Amino acid sequence: MHGEMTALISVIAFGLSYIFVNKAQTEGKTSDNGLLPVLVVSTVVLILAFLVDLLRSPVKFHIGPEWRMPILYCILAGVSWNFISRMTLLASIYHIGATRGIVIKSAAPMMTVAMAVVFFGERLDIGDIFGLILMFLSAALLVIERTKVNQRSWLPKYVVQGILLGLISALFQSIGHVLRKIGAGVVPPLLGATLDMTVATLAYILYLVWTKRLMYHARFYLRHPSHYVLTASFLSAVGVLTSFVSIASSSISTVAMILGMQPVIMPLLSSICFPGLEKFTWICYLATALAVCGAISIIMYGPMRFI
Repeated sequence: MHGEMTALISVIAFGLSYIFVNKAQTEGKTSDNGLLPVLVVSTVVLILAFLVDLLRSPVKFHIGPEWRMPILYCILAGVSWNFISRMTLLASIYHIGATRGIVIKSAAPMMTVAMAVVFFGERLDIGDIFGLILMFLSAALLVIERTKVNQRSWLPKYVVQGILLGLISALFQSIGHVLRKIGAGVVPPLLGATLDMTVATLAYILYLVWTKRLMYHARFYLRHPSHYVLTASFLSAVGVLTSFVSIASSSISTVAMILGMQPVIMPLLSSICFPGLEKFTWICYLATALAVCGAISIIMYGPMRFI
């Protein structure tokens, strides 16, 4: 159950991170939706944690020939998950809003489960299937609720673009999830998480240099420091590390389905941390309850599988 519990911690950490970033956005303290400072600070935190652990236990990080490919997988996971997936998610949010964008991205666990079944031969038991159904229903309820409240059509071109970007984000998160699992089987989770975030941060910085926006964003954040962004960055580092720990100690499908709670547990976390930041209906709370029940079903009745 260790993998499932750390996956829950990862869900909560990532959810809180998004909420604090959203709070900074509402106060005008972000210029690129908060991505640059979150990536940079999270990377620095993980590098410092890695160096401390390396000094305390250098034997644990002795790199052997068998580490070469797993390290490469961790690097590719950083590009896929923390760079491409995050970038396309932010673009999706720009087109269709945060709630819809994250709900669309919640297709990632289902894609990951499909990959786990096809490529790794994982088998789902009744607890997994029941939990997956409950999470699917919770996401569907959120889509219905957002459409009804906003009374907007899903047919305009910008909406279609937002949906496609959300699905692309989900796909690359799923690919990154699988790559993390392959690498985490050999590489210590802290080293894997550090490599993942470092590569993602460098890739994003190179992208900003290419688009000639690095100095603009850097100056903006130096002039407009935000403790909300700083808190989100630390929470993001915790989310990435616990994600690696959970993936290393449990199956892809189980962890993926628990991580799928993120888009529906956010209303509950938001209402606790910043009441009034978002408006919620009874459908939101019902969707959250279904997601929690789904996670409990997976944790309590899903067998511990390792690949």
